[in-house]
Amino acid sequence: MKNFEEEYNVFQDALEIPKPWYVFHNELAKEENTLHIYIEYQSGAEFSCPNCGKTGCKVHDIQDQDRTWRHLNFWQYKTILHARMPRVKCESCGKIRTVVIDWARPGAGFSLLFEHHVLSLMVEMPVAAVAREVGEHDTRLWRVFKYYVNKAMENIDVSNVTRIAMDETSRAKGHKYVTFFIDMDTKRLIFATTGKGADVLQVFSQF
Repeated sequence: MKNFEEEYNVFQDALEIPKPWYVFHNELAKEENTLHIYIEYQSGAEFSCPNCGKTGCKVHDIQDQDRTWRHLNFWQYKTILHARMPRVKCESCGKIRTVVIDWARPGAGFSLLFEHHVLSLMVEMPVAAVAREVGEHDTRLWRVFKYYVNKAMENIDVSNVTRIAMDETSRAKGHKYVTFFIDMDTKRLIFATTGKGADVLQVFSQF
């Protein structure tokens, strides 16, 4: 029993999965060079309502029997996390919603740590090169990139911007351009969009 507990505590500690979740099984598929880690919630577990935040909501049903997320590699093995995704029915707001987990954002097929890893690579490498490095399709990684760029853009405060510079550059063959808008005083990029000319000014004016 001690060896069994130690085996799963390694993954539990490494993944930092919070209660009521715990690692209950792992399977190494050497022919696929993939490690599968299975996560479960404790019997009788209660969750917070994803809609209103009320605590102590009991499980109503299972929304997905085997949700998966790509995670950082363990050793040389591609790692996939698996979990059943419960829904809770909130007595306060009356909504039935899938619980929010700590290791991935809603709707993502990657863990937060994996997303952080690929974003750090994108600072130094083109997205296509990152995709080859981690063994994922570049379309999926572009979705990650665009999500965090849009999130950052939503938090940009331009209330004190008084002087703006605009510049355009070719992003690909065939006269495809990207236009940048920069705060002249701080040298900070505040907006970017595809295209050039008067059309992009209209887009920027709606920012």
